[in-house]
Amino acid sequence: PTSHCPLLSGGEGLSAMETAILSLICIAVILSGGLMMAQSAMISADQLSSDWKAMERRSTDIANTVISATGVVDKGVGGLEVNVKNTGQRVLGNFADWDVVVQYYDAPGNYKITRLAYTTNTSPGNNEWAVNAIHWNGVTEVYEKGLLDTGEDLKLQMKPIPQVGNGKTIFIVMGTDRGVTTSIQYTK
Repeated sequence: PTSHCPLLSGGEGLSAMETAILSLICIAVILSGGLMMAQSAMISADQLSSDWKAMERRSTDIANTVISATGVVDKGVGGLEVNVKNTGQRVLGNFADWDVVVQYYDAPGNYKITRLAYTTNTSPGNNEWAVNAIHWNGVTEVYEKGLLDTGEDLKLQMKPIPQVGNGKTIFIVMGTDRGVTTSIQYTK
């Protein structure tokens, strides 16, 4: 029974017209496959180019972001105030996306490491931190309030609980939303 079907019998007995049609179908399949491959390659190259540009923008942002912790003031039971200066070329904000981590020993000598939570209240609660003020040359900011412009100082108020023990050192690490960090040590 298979000998009556020209396609199953190895192509014997195919007419010139049948051979031409099969050839056209094969060519169409090969061309459409090649076009799909080319289209996929172009889409991949376009996506790679977009991702590369985004990576370059992020790298430039990070390179232009510089912060420096310049001092710590003990506020007693109110916690600590850290002065952070923007010495980079980028305006900083998004404080809710910043990280503040403290490492220290409390009065009984227990080691503590805590990521403090951000609050918009200028008097932070236990294990919280807040932006207390932003100054330019000692004057409270009036331009772009709530943003840390180049050259401005941020007064970062924090309240680690339990409190740092007397004579003990606290190590404070602050990181911006861009992943740029600064740190400072303070002995109480």
